Amino acid sequence: MDERYKLPEEPVAFKGTLVKKYWGKNKNIVLWFLTDDGKRHLLSVKLVSQKTHKYYQQYTPLSARLSIDFKHQEIGSRWMIFTKKTNKGFIVIEQCVPIDVDASNNM
Repeated sequence: MDERYKLPEEPVAFKGTLVKKYWGKNKNIVLWFLTDDGKRHLLSVKLVSQKTHKYYQQYTPLSARLSIDFKHQEIGSRWMIFTKKTNKGFIVIEQCVPIDVDASNNM
């Protein structure tokens, strides 16, 4: 494991690239993000519904803003990520928006 990637200690918002993902031990997927300013974050998403196989951030309420299945997102995909701290102190994804690389290159 690359020790440069860490779970954020406080809520963060960043634009970054999904550089790696792997299956965790508890039906979760660990996501590795490299931010545009060079920071490295680990975030975990957890299987919420066995029926739909949709992945959402663990302990985050289901929301239309989080209808992204990270199981099928490609390495190298770009994201705008907003996190929050739960009442239990976990940092979770509150909102994530895919960034269209082609559109951002045309600006």
